Amino acid sequence: MMMQNTATTTAEIGNTYQVNATNGHGPALQRSLLICLLLYLTFVIYGSLVPLHYVPISFDEALSRYSQIRYLDLGMQSRADWVANILLFIPLAFLLCAVSFKEGAKRRNLFLGAAIVLSGFTLALSIEFIQLYFPQRTVSINDIVAETLGAAFGVALYKLYGLRVKQFLLGVALVRGQASVLSYLLLIYSALFFLYYLLPLDLTLSPIELYKKWQDGRIVLLPFSAYKGNLVQVSYAIASDIVLWLPIALLWLANFPNQPKLVFYSRLVLMASLLEFCQLFVYSRVTDISDIICALLAGVLAQVIVKQWRQHKGGVLVQDRPAAASKQLQRSLLWCGAALLYSLFLMLLFWYPFNFNFDWSFIDSRWQFANSQVLLYSLYFGTEFRAITALSQKILTFIPLGVFFALAWLAQQQRWQQQLLTFMALLYIVSLASVIEGMQLALPGKTVDATDVILKVVGAALGFAGYLFFYRRARVPAPAADRDLTPAARPAAQKQHASGPILSPGRLLILHLLITVVLLFAVSNLAVLPYNVRELLSDNNTAILGLTLSLYLMTLPLLLPLQQFAVFTLLSPLLILIQSILVFSLLFATVPRESLHDILGAPVSNLPVYLELLLRFCGFFSVFQFNYLFAGRLLQERNSIPALILWAIFSLLFAAIWYGAVVKLAATDNVTELLANRGSYGVALGLSLYLAMLFGSAAYLSRLIMPDKPLNDARQSHGFWRLSAAILGLLLVAIAAWLLLNTITESLIIKYQQVFSALQFLLSTDRDNYVSPTTLKLRYAIAHLALVLILAWFYLWARQLQRLAQSPAQRASAKES
Repeated sequence: MMMQNTATTTAEIGNTYQVNATNGHGPALQRSLLICLLLYLTFVIYGSLVPLHYVPISFDEALSRYSQIRYLDLGMQSRADWVANILLFIPLAFLLCAVSFKEGAKRRNLFLGAAIVLSGFTLALSIEFIQLYFPQRTVSINDIVAETLGAAFGVALYKLYGLRVKQFLLGVALVRGQASVLSYLLLIYSALFFLYYLLPLDLTLSPIELYKKWQDGRIVLLPFSAYKGNLVQVSYAIASDIVLWLPIALLWLANFPNQPKLVFYSRLVLMASLLEFCQLFVYSRVTDISDIICALLAGVLAQVIVKQWRQHKGGVLVQDRPAAASKQLQRSLLWCGAALLYSLFLMLLFWYPFNFNFDWSFIDSRWQFANSQVLLYSLYFGTEFRAITALSQKILTFIPLGVFFALAWLAQQQRWQQQLLTFMALLYIVSLASVIEGMQLALPGKTVDATDVILKVVGAALGFAGYLFFYRRARVPAPAADRDLTPAARPAAQKQHASGPILSPGRLLILHLLITVVLLFAVSNLAVLPYNVRELLSDNNTAILGLTLSLYLMTLPLLLPLQQFAVFTLLSPLLILIQSILVFSLLFATVPRESLHDILGAPVSNLPVYLELLLRFCGFFSVFQFNYLFAGRLLQERNSIPALILWAIFSLLFAAIWYGAVVKLAATDNVTELLANRGSYGVALGLSLYLAMLFGSAAYLSRLIMPDKPLNDARQSHGFWRLSAAILGLLLVAIAAWLLLNTITESLIIKYQQVFSALQFLLSTDRDNYVSPTTLKLRYAIAHLALVLILAWFYLWARQLQRLAQSPAQRASAKES
């Protein structure tokens, strides 16, 4: 069935592409792809020979050297260069397929695909041979293999996604309507954003390399601790991260104007967390939890910007009414003034730290050196990631300048005015880029290159042309199927949304947190608390706050807008890993170190203390977080049988993780001595089953208190019996949990010159006087009820937030059903 659906989808894409092609758009696209192919081929050959320091040698000597090239052993530092060579040939082969393949001609395409791979191999051989005449280039078999693999990957990618890419490009060219324009912008920017953050794709799964990455400080779990330099440099780094996330946040808000804030922030956090998790396996990149916070800050800033824009423009991004002549001139001058102010910002950005040296001999020597270099010379030295970063910085920083001039251009109505403004803007941008680069001659440490001037002009041109292109497309009416999404329909939807609940998610969080902390402080010194709990809470007030915030962190994944339980299940390992790191970082900062050692054991390896405890905690905590999430999510499923099956299957996995981390590898005495026979895989499964009972009871209780649907007359008439059955079920689960605990815990422990059971140790108020078996059952009942109530309190918070996040239509549907 899945293969049939895939084939149908591919056929539909092919039919859609053929329709657009027959409408006259296909030849234009083919011409554009051919131009891109020629330009990219020129870039590949030129970039492979930079810095163009030619040294003549005889042809026979070149052949002799070529026959002796070797396959180099790649270290971790050279892997990025190898991956870069693969990536270099993928677009080349993809474009060759795009301009030569014919849809439906399978044999012809198969032959052409083989020919393209062979051509890639031949080009790689030729480039490596020519590089012998340019001694600064390294000639090796590695490059030939990598570039040939890149050509093969390019052909395979076109076979899999070529039609989709062509259809997407046609869609961009034919896009109509504001909603469609914003959707394409979001998709394009997000794809480029992810690609940039995962470059140079020097992937690794080796634990040794991951540990070295940790040692080198490229795995940062303490927010903002990785930023180095003075206040200005740190502020610039944080602001840069926020600015890079800001377009995604703005486009999300523009695409989904009525989405609840909770859903919006959840999407940002999920995307940032996924990106950081992927960066963990890119050896040369830094995995920094600060990026998640920067994404949230960008979301907050985007909310403010969109709110102010809607108040000023009425929620419409494109104004169709022409302004008066005086207003046109005023608006044009306003945007030109904005361009001047932004130019000042660019000068400050590229001239920092302003340590100018105007000694003429110094400037002249730097000018002579810069004048002798070829294009792309400054990008050749250093890593591939550094080159991409430098290139992106030059282009991206000048894009807003082009947008400002495009806005000024749109404010003009006369053709001659627009032509004059275009010429003046081009002259100004070239002059500004030249002045910025020229003044860097007097700045020691700055690289001066004519390439930078070209990149800056290209960035401004992209901003100018891109804004005009999408502006014109946004003004064209959308297709009939999408007209209900136009801004004219938004005020009514916003008014309907405004009639929702008065209590906002932020106020609910503050109220819930305040009540929780007050209650925990109130009970922290009660004499009836078990000794270990009272010792933890009463001796350190920060532990109460840390434990409370940990429960909130454990609950956050339940708020993610994941509709399908299977998708939630597949993402659960990633979510649990992220939650484990966050919760441990919080507990490490708030809970006494001795308390962590009591649970996780004291460090025994040569690893850093934080890392060793973190690894142990991830294994220990996984089974708790897994059952907590699945219990809360299970109640949202209408068909619970498949969800229960998935829960049971994943229980086997996380029980094995817990057993390996706690019993086999760490062997923490404070835990294993409380387990029956000092722990086994069966005991780990029993622990997972107990946690499922505990968390399931709490989640079910929260559902009883806050049902998914309002009680109708028929259900209210049976309310007493339903409540009685629920209480009886919870009681039976508590009894079963008691029996299970007695099975998986040690019944006879000799320690502290006393004999006691594991449950007596855990539930007694005093280590000198352990409770009797009869009292132990009573204390278990109280402790179990307390845990169920506490957990249900947090499940209720999640359910209320989910209800607040529902649209008015969803709330109305729930009431009707």
